[in-house]
Amino acid sequence: MWRERQGVRRGSPTFLSCFLVVVWTMASSQMMFPTISASKEGADIAGDSICSLSPNAIATFGKNLLEQFCRCQSFTPDQAKAIRAVLSSGDTPFGPPSEWTSSVLEELKCLFHLFDRSLLDQIPRDVLLPWMKDFLRSSHLPREQLAAVVEKLSRRKRAAECPPDKTVTQKVVSDNLMPLDYTPEELQACLKGPILVDNLAVLTDYAFTYEQLLVIKENLDEVMRDLWGDRIRGPLLGSVRVEEHWLAWFWSLRISPSDSPGWLSDAEAWPGLRSLAEQQMYPSGYPDSIISNLGPLVDFMNLDDIKKWKFTSPDTLASLLGKLTDEKLAPEIINQYLNSGGALNGEALNAIGSPSICLLSKDQLNRINEAALKEVKSLDLSKCDQTTKNILYSKAKKAFSDQENKFPEYYDEIRPYLGGAPVEALRALSSRNVNMDIPTFMGLRNDSVMGLTAEEVKGLLGKNLAGLKNEQDNFPIKDWIRKQKQSDLDKLRIGLRGGIPVGYINIMPRLDSSSETSAAHPTTNVHALPVSATILLTLLLTSLLS
Repeated sequence: MWRERQGVRRGSPTFLSCFLVVVWTMASSQMMFPTISASKEGADIAGDSICSLSPNAIATFGKNLLEQFCRCQSFTPDQAKAIRAVLSSGDTPFGPPSEWTSSVLEELKCLFHLFDRSLLDQIPRDVLLPWMKDFLRSSHLPREQLAAVVEKLSRRKRAAECPPDKTVTQKVVSDNLMPLDYTPEELQACLKGPILVDNLAVLTDYAFTYEQLLVIKENLDEVMRDLWGDRIRGPLLGSVRVEEHWLAWFWSLRISPSDSPGWLSDAEAWPGLRSLAEQQMYPSGYPDSIISNLGPLVDFMNLDDIKKWKFTSPDTLASLLGKLTDEKLAPEIINQYLNSGGALNGEALNAIGSPSICLLSKDQLNRINEAALKEVKSLDLSKCDQTTKNILYSKAKKAFSDQENKFPEYYDEIRPYLGGAPVEALRALSSRNVNMDIPTFMGLRNDSVMGLTAEEVKGLLGKNLAGLKNEQDNFPIKDWIRKQKQSDLDKLRIGLRGGIPVGYINIMPRLDSSSETSAAHPTTNVHALPVSATILLTLLLTSLLS
């Protein structure tokens, strides 16, 4: 019998979880029900409670539940630690890790991301590494999670110089197991020069850790510095090779040309050396062939790096933005593409996509060729300011003008841009049975919605009209309702309330259609007055003025 003093209260989640696990464990071992086996159907007895087990419960019953843990989306750190302890103990159907085979690893691969360095070190390396090679090739885990596994396997050996057995060859870089075989220090010493540049696209697709990627970025910078050093050697230094860090050192000491070594005494060469020392890096940044293959390295770039880039390929733009995780760098990358002379054609707009298209300035938006919008995939402009929506609608209307009389084709093309449509355009659509969805209607311009009658709104929404009822307390529907006669709202037959009663008129302030963003919704105060009171007020004012 369960007792309070045992620390588990009846009816609590822990009690229920442990109870279900006990039932499942006993059933699996046929202690309780000889006819029940540990089948997948039997595992459903515990249901989702398996994923919420306490670390203590995992330690007690986990050895019989390892396969069931695969259904769990995630684990707490304490749960993961308990699972590792169960596996390391060797008291499981799989035996001790030192005796695991590739077939055992295959059965446990759903838990592989939980393995730490201590557990991995227990697995025979001649079993682990070949299996890992196939796992890295076929795994659907994100590159970041694979990199985390690689980091746990990394061997921390400092390599001041590249060891002979670590020379990076074409065969080495063709093996996606490379991240496992090289520590960051070994990469720094061995992955240099043409082998790095020529294979950058392949290397950046491997599951390198953050630290390994940082080393690759530093090595890439060193390669580019060396190339620039060779470029300026002739015009500045004749046949003498000078590394840029030496130049920086001389300049930091403020050595004058007369006091400098003989090869730096040329007064004409000194200004060039000073400029080079101040820049510290290659002045033109990475060439396009490098930029297009940066992959995850783009996250290691700073604004100064990006400002040196010159690239005009939409494919390169797509590659950079697609790998970027720091959204704050997106505007600078887009600006560099445009400042380099990149065109805002369909390919570029697809690369920029949503919501980055909202980052374009007014001048940049005006550079978009209307025909390019025909090549653009569906955009979400809901986060754009009103100026952006207005400009893009105007261009979209011209782009699809040849389909203006073809429905529903025209509506399908113009719909993403309707957030910038004037009231006249919406009135024209209201007669074409477009069945506008509620989210699109809610994203329309405020002044355009206010200019529509109840009948026109009915024509726009069509079969979706009933959905308006659910939005009657939200902007801009709430303000629109206050402007309509209640008798007109009643004709919609969807139960809208809050319109102007019969015998009243409304005083409606003028709406500013030039507001910068539809996100900042002004409050519209509609004042309804009885007609009789209005007439009396008019007569009073007339008598006072006569």
